[in-house]
Amino acid sequence: IVEDLDSVTDIFADLPSPSVDDKSLKIKVKEEDEDIFAEDANLEGITFTSKITDGDNLSDASDDSSSSPLTDSYLLSDPAQEPNKKILEELDQLKLQNAELIRELEMVKKKHRKENQASNQKISNLEKDLKKARKKEAEDTKALEDAVKMVEENLRKTTERAIKAEANVSKLKEELHVIKEGNVSLADYKNLQMQHFHQLNTIKEKSQNAARLMRAAADKTEPQIRELQSGITSLRFLADTFDDIGMVSELPKKSDTNDR
Repeated sequence: IVEDLDSVTDIFADLPSPSVDDKSLKIKVKEEDEDIFAEDANLEGITFTSKITDGDNLSDASDDSSSSPLTDSYLLSDPAQEPNKKILEELDQLKLQNAELIRELEMVKKKHRKENQASNQKISNLEKDLKKARKKEAEDTKALEDAVKMVEENLRKTTERAIKAEANVSKLKEELHVIKEGNVSLADYKNLQMQHFHQLNTIKEKSQNAARLMRAAADKTEPQIRELQSGITSLRFLADTFDDIGMVSELPKKSDTNDR
């Protein structure tokens, strides 16, 4: 047994040391994985380079020493390969984690892009609606101002007619007083009476015409006033909607840091 162990020792002494493969692995790791590799890593990530042991020489040596079972058992249980395997497994896990994080980041970017497009489209539509509402409000305001001017003009004319009617009534009263006190013929009295009735009818017709014009102006301005009230409600609703758009389009600042 001692001689066999000595021969095994000589065989391993003649074996070449494990060579280092020229290919190096580089992986970018996030802040959560920094404590695995180094304590003095940067906050944004580190680049870990691991050199994998070349197993070709070991395989050749195992072929040469296949005659000894002790040599095979030694090669299978070589403790020098276990750290490399562990590192490779950790690197594979980190690769998977990195790929998963990249995929999640792309999904977040895509979602953020869609939300921005939807928000911009919504803002554009609301701006168009606001312009239409302002234009309609300006038209309704102008129409209302015209209607108010027309009503004021009708009121002025009606007031003038009322003043004239009062003057005619006063004149007729004076004439009636003169007729009662003086001696006036029946023909003159009837003539004055006819003139009085004619003036009263004229005043009545003018008053009715003025009342009809005032009612028409009121009926015409009433729906415009209601439309203006509804337009004010719509403008307030649009203003509240614009206030809420900032909340819709906001995203956490950490996403910008992850993008970098």
